[in-house]
Amino acid sequence: MLKIETTGEGGSIERAVESLRDNRTVLVPGPAVWGWVADAASEKATSEMINYKGGARRKQPFAILTLAENAIKLFNYHGVKPCVADILSDPKELVSRAGGLNFIRVPVKKDVNLPSSVLHKDNDGNWKIQVFLADGSPWLEEQARLAEQQKIMQVITSFNFHGKPERVWLWEGVLYGALAGAGKILINKDALRPRSKFWGSYTILEAGEGGLSLKRNGNISVDILEKIWGLPIEKTHAKSRNYFGGQLTSRELTPNISRDTLRIEALNKIVSGGNKRVAVI
Repeated sequence: MLKIETTGEGGSIERAVESLRDNRTVLVPGPAVWGWVADAASEKATSEMINYKGGARRKQPFAILTLAENAIKLFNYHGVKPCVADILSDPKELVSRAGGLNFIRVPVKKDVNLPSSVLHKDNDGNWKIQVFLADGSPWLEEQARLAEQQKIMQVITSFNFHGKPERVWLWEGVLYGALAGAGKILINKDALRPRSKFWGSYTILEAGEGGLSLKRNGNISVDILEKIWGLPIEKTHAKSRNYFGGQLTSRELTPNISRDTLRIEALNKIVSGGNKRVAVI
């Protein structure tokens, strides 16, 4: 049975992590869409997610939901442009650019022991992982820290059928979460309104020898990301987003502010409930 809890309830994060330990999945509200989380080591839970999403999802790996301090131990910096590698190797610098904001795909060390469910292979045969940094989201960060203390590597994917628009309404998470057999759903207590809606879609950056490239266009425009990273981002071959519910642009943000302040303002805009969208983290 799907159990619904708000993030402000005492013990809700602990119970979510316990569900992961019990080979159950957990639905979490991210900055853009409903996220679906499982223990990477649980074949039962990850298989349920793959079977539910269907299609080409069976051939695609999951992203890792983690903290920057742990992510940097997995990255292989030899295959990354030096100016980008300098950022990726420093947890504070990395959080100031990507914390809680978007996915990033990075080459992975050959000597780390990771489940095959999280490994990407690019067109040149290089292995990469895709991470979403929980840093910057108070309760998501708390969940990641507790999970990693218990030796649980969390994987995350969008909660939708593969190739179809992401689920962005509050009622979709509740209804389809029950049908999918999720063990628990966590929602912000301020989001308990039937018409609550997230921004929709998500953004993926990739780090490589040429620098940064946009792999998937999402809820944050590339001009904002270039300002936050302080680097150009190649966007020629970016995939379009599945859901066209909204994209934050630099026109909506305060001009001439510091990089980290810009990231925080962008994150707050996404989760603030502006334009009738609801706070979700």
